[in-house]
Amino acid sequence: MTTLQLNFPEPWALLPVSDGGPAVVEELVAGMADVGPDAQDATRQYLTSLLGALTQIGVDGFASLTVPDGDSGIVQAFCAVGVTRGSGMHDELRTIAENGLHPGLDRTTTTVPLPLGAAVRSSAIRFADELVDDDGLAPYVAEVRFAVPLPDERIGVLHFETLSLVYLQELERLFDTIASTARVT
Repeated sequence: MTTLQLNFPEPWALLPVSDGGPAVVEELVAGMADVGPDAQDATRQYLTSLLGALTQIGVDGFASLTVPDGDSGIVQAFCAVGVTRGSGMHDELRTIAENGLHPGLDRTTTTVPLPLGAAVRSSAIRFADELVDDDGLAPYVAEVRFAVPLPDERIGVLHFETLSLVYLQELERLFDTIASTARVT
């Protein structure tokens, strides 16, 4: 089986989904001893539920970034990583990069050279209905997807999202840098 690995810089937090996820959840929960057993139990339940949901949609790994920002609150982003079967031909890579969880968005799609081969990168900004707050407001979310050809008729999928549009250019460069570290093990 092909495993896709990426290098995430500090302070990204990594959560393997299919291999070792429950052990990582327990490590995270144990590290929260100072906040009390109720918070630990709630975190355990949330992360265990998250692992199940990510498994159901085919995500193999999950990484998240949360850093404080004095001006706009918090800078947040995440990356879901998965591997699917496919030929790796350009048209197929493009379809995977453009569809994902939110197909039909107005996207900017390009072919980008990565160490594993010519990948397809597709980006869009969408109104996030699922995040509507009590006042009926919802933020805009930027997503950047990569479809990367892998050996053995597989395709790697990297799905980045952020609510932090103030830092979108910097985050997109970071997403591109992380994608450029993709390797097969």
